[in-house]
Amino acid sequence: MKTLRLKFNFKRNYIVTESSLLLMLFLIMPIVDSLSGLFHEQYPVGQIYRFILFAVMFFLLLKISQRDFLNMFLAFCAFFICQILISDGYVQKSIQDVVKLFTPIVCITLFSEMLANKRINLKEITNVFNKWSIMYPVLILVPGVFGIGINAYEGTMGWKGLFYATNEISFILSCLIMYQFWNLKNRITLKNLILLLLNCLSIFLMGTKTGYATIILFAVLFLFSAFRAKLGNQKIKLLLLVLICVSVFPLVFDKLQDMIKDITERWNYQRNVYSYSVIDFLFSHRLRRFDKAFEIFLNDKMWYPIIGWGFGAELVGFPNMEMDFFDVLFRTGILGLIYIVWFYVKCVLRFGSRNIFGKIMLLWSLALSFGAGHVIFYGQSGMMLALFFVFVSQIKKVETEQFNYIRRGLKTV
Repeated sequence: MKTLRLKFNFKRNYIVTESSLLLMLFLIMPIVDSLSGLFHEQYPVGQIYRFILFAVMFFLLLKISQRDFLNMFLAFCAFFICQILISDGYVQKSIQDVVKLFTPIVCITLFSEMLANKRINLKEITNVFNKWSIMYPVLILVPGVFGIGINAYEGTMGWKGLFYATNEISFILSCLIMYQFWNLKNRITLKNLILLLLNCLSIFLMGTKTGYATIILFAVLFLFSAFRAKLGNQKIKLLLLVLICVSVFPLVFDKLQDMIKDITERWNYQRNVYSYSVIDFLFSHRLRRFDKAFEIFLNDKMWYPIIGWGFGAELVGFPNMEMDFFDVLFRTGILGLIYIVWFYVKCVLRFGSRNIFGKIMLLWSLALSFGAGHVIFYGQSGMMLALFFVFVSQIKKVETEQFNYIRRGLKTV
């Protein structure tokens, strides 16, 4: 592999490979987005970071696969030009969102090529998830200890540290919870359990319905998978860890109960006062926007059904569905939706069929995107979705290696 050699005024040289540079840019995402939330009104920290990352990924894709680069570049230019033509008074926002839309697409393509060409290995990718599983809870919980940060909802309800976008952080934590349930299923250790609980605690404090649903769904899936496992000692370890959790939980239950009380009261108020039905409540009233959105989409400008009304249109009063596939339809038209759906369906068919747990992880991440939005063309959650897809593409290989280690009685790394 070609390397970039960086020389400092020290006794040794530090070598940075293409893969280490790329992974480092991903690894610092929690820190960058926490700083972005802190300086949200002053400096475009997140935008600068993602522009650099996008440029680096495009450059690496050009070096590794000119064919994939050309296909991606032509699609990007088509979206870019269309957004400039249809965006009236919000061109800058539309261009920014095109970059965000293509960031996970370029990422998935690039990482897939790097894995195939052995320019990156699977352990480096799982290492990013392992570190994110520590960094995100720390950046959410530690500011809360010192009484600084941002509430997830109006007033004093919910907590998200210094992060700004509630739905994006909720999606990221949901993916980390899925990853840690999978990790615990394959390696039942106290460390993995603690990481899972820290991420679950962060979701509990944030108070998003999608986060709670993720915990419930994958807890059931984990228990079902764990007790079907063939390795008896794993079941014993699981039971011991469950007993530890049950014994420790009453010590913190009162504090958690106080924190979650405000969130559940908010849910009850929304359900009983503002919501027309359970479905209306579960989708946070998003479905009410359909009538206006489709009325504009079908009956206003003649090009709206074909190429949409532009990503930045909500700035001038157009409906924001906050349901990614409908937002892509309205903002990029039928042509844009076909391309995006084709890309992700192709990934699901190629990646998800190899492992039932991985397939559920993949489909649930897309369901969160469909139902709660703020993923496919959003900064940090789009990057998480991309790396999540890449990881799931290799999940069967990881499980096979870990299973062999366990069978031989060896400790995995």
